[in-house]
Amino acid sequence: GADNWHAVIGAAVYRGACFPSLAGNFYVSDNTDGGLWQTTFDPMMPPGSRIAAPVMVAPLSGPSSIHANEATGEIYVTDTSGHLYHLVASP
Repeated sequence: GADNWHAVIGAAVYRGACFPSLAGNFYVSDNTDGGLWQTTFDPMMPPGSRIAAPVMVAPLSGPSSIHANEATGEIYVTDTSGHLYHLVASP
């Protein structure tokens, strides 16, 4: 889980238009965890409370990295098994 992270190797804020409910969410992955995690950042909160507790939104097959498309704001995730994922909102 998030308490056992070793090295965050990918992070991005969703800024795309395809899934408005994801706008502003912060996504991170760890090189040993094998999951995609979502959290939020609130700069108005006091230091130490600005980042909400991360929640796993997708288990992945191994270490992963997040890539944001600057032109569209969409987020893509790759893992060490060669898979490519596109972040989408759940129904």
